[in-house]
Formats: sequence, structure tokens, C-alpha cells
Amino acid sequence: MKLAHHLSIKNGHLTINGLDCVALAEKYGTPLYVTSEDRVVEQFESYQKSLGARYPKVQVLFAAKANGNLALMRALAQKGAGADVFSSGELNLALEAGMAPEKLLFNGSSKTPADLKLAVEKGVKVSLDSLDELHQLEAVAAAAGKTVKVSFMLYFIRVFNLLLQFSSK
Repeated sequence: MKLAHHLSIKNGHLTINGLDCVALAEKYGTPLYVTSEDRVVEQFESYQKSLGARYPKVQVLFAAKANGNLALMRALAQKGAGADVFSSGELNLALEAGMAPEKLLFNGSSKTPADLKLAVEKGVKVSLDSLDELHQLEAVAAAAGKTVKVSFMLYFIRVFNLLLQFSSK
């Protein structure tokens, strides 16, 4: 069986970056989640290099909800990574890890007014999910005297086209 380079079998035990998983389980108990920081950083760099070669302005973002480990996020920040965050907690974690605010995207459909205020204060781009959220963000930004970078999806066009197709039959 071929294993990824950060994994190996030694003395019948799985190792991750040379650390014996049985010994780790004995020391820390189970269930135990072990993440190879080297592997995650390698994957980030691979995506950045591959996508960046074709799309020079691409921004690869780490999904903070996938693994909120501060040490891991610090390692990614040192490589210039940003993050896709879904809560004020994740936003603060990414900032604490050293990720630049301009490399963060505040996403999700349940952002509170406090979340929006924090994003505005920190200079983080906000992904808008509704017209109501746009109005809330506009009010927060106006109160702070700041402008905000936003992103949004145009999925409604597909729905509109479908409606046109149905109505034309």
C-alpha cells in the first residue's frame, strides 16, 4: 500500500510525521485528532501555485470551520494564506493567527449585526447573502464612517432564466 509521504508504518503502527499514533493515543486518549501541519501547508502551497499560475489574482482561503487549530492557522498565515470565516469567533481566531484582514472573507447566511460590525471594524470583506444583509451592512459601515468590500453570488440569474423558460412554454 502506498501512503502519502507524511504517513508511514513503523513496528506495525501508523505514524504521522514520524509520531507513533498508538503512543499518541496512549498519552492523550481517544478519540484523538492528529493533523499534519506540514501536509496542510503543502496542500495550501500546491493550490496557490497551481491556481495562481492560471489565475494570478486568485486568493486561496482556508476554511476556518474545517479546523480551528490556532497553531495550524498560524502556519498558514506565515505562508500568506487567508481564511473563509463564518463567525466572529473564527474571524478573531484568523486575526489572532496573524492572517491579514484583507485576506479574510466573512461568509455565511446567519451573520448578526455584531458580526457585521466586527467585520467593518477589522476591514474584512463580507460575502452578502441577501438584500436585507446589504442594508444592515450599509448601516453599520455608515455609522463607522467606513467603506466595506463585499462579494455576492449571482445565482438569482439562473433562477430568473428558469422562470423565463417555464413561462415561455
